[in-house]
Amino acid sequence: MTITPPDAQIAKHTISAACNGLSETIHLLLYFNGCNPSLQAEVLAHAPSSHFIFHKTNWPILSSSTPEILSQIGKAIESDIFYEFREGFYETCGEVWSRELRIMRNYAYVGLLDADCEILDKTLLAEMAHSLDRNKVAAVVSTSFAPTQYIYEPYSGEYCYLMERFQTWCCLYRSSALSLYSSFSYYEDRSGPVVKKYDHSSYLQHELKSKGYVGIALESKDCWRYLHYGQFAKNKSLHGYRLELYRLIRIGRHNGFAHVFSFRLLTKMLLRLSNLLYKVLGLQRFDAERMRYITLEEGARLGYWSENPGE
Repeated sequence: MTITPPDAQIAKHTISAACNGLSETIHLLLYFNGCNPSLQAEVLAHAPSSHFIFHKTNWPILSSSTPEILSQIGKAIESDIFYEFREGFYETCGEVWSRELRIMRNYAYVGLLDADCEILDKTLLAEMAHSLDRNKVAAVVSTSFAPTQYIYEPYSGEYCYLMERFQTWCCLYRSSALSLYSSFSYYEDRSGPVVKKYDHSSYLQHELKSKGYVGIALESKDCWRYLHYGQFAKNKSLHGYRLELYRLIRIGRHNGFAHVFSFRLLTKMLLRLSNLLYKVLGLQRFDAERMRYITLEEGARLGYWSENPGE
């Protein structure tokens, strides 16, 4: 789990939820990405005590390269294994995943869990691992699959083909497959009349498919078992009691707390109540604000430039 400053608060909840599914064979690595020592301590203080949780930080490395990192905010950066867009004073997910997952080759399977993806059913991770056990040609198992779509992409303001991928917010990869190709970088193909965009891990999966691997996705009926809040790495204002309220109502809207209560009538009532509260309290504004890049806000917060682009 990669944790940046904007999603550190929601991560407290997702870490607690994930711990319910940990075991001798399933471990959780918390990668603090751009989080200063005090924020790291704050998150770890809320994490359950477990022998199966480990943590790592890039703060010393980023701090020693502060001028270089600041100069990259709002720009594309690249190396031999990734091409990314620097949004803030932290590494991009492509940088982290491409490097860190290759390090963990002693595990048969390695995975990604977004800081804003809450596992509601504690058996989920074990079942995903078992699905890779059963299917030896599967390179990845994910909570969901997104087919190729022709869409208007709001970040860039253009129409494109968003290429198919097994979603990254909760997934497991076969380590031996990643030894063949391991770049999780975003990739664009502008050779045709309409740009093809391979979101993070999409091109990696494309390459693994060409090598004979396949992917597995959970069935739609299983979506109640997890909740991906969405884009919390771009969170700007959900903190404290507002986050607590937002989280409870989002879970209620998602499954009516079916993972807690087995009485179906009660879960239906909670589902309806949560939908009503979501609209009445205008909580959709928090989802909408996470649909934009936060480059300007990050640059201003760090004193790199003004929040007004013209200044």
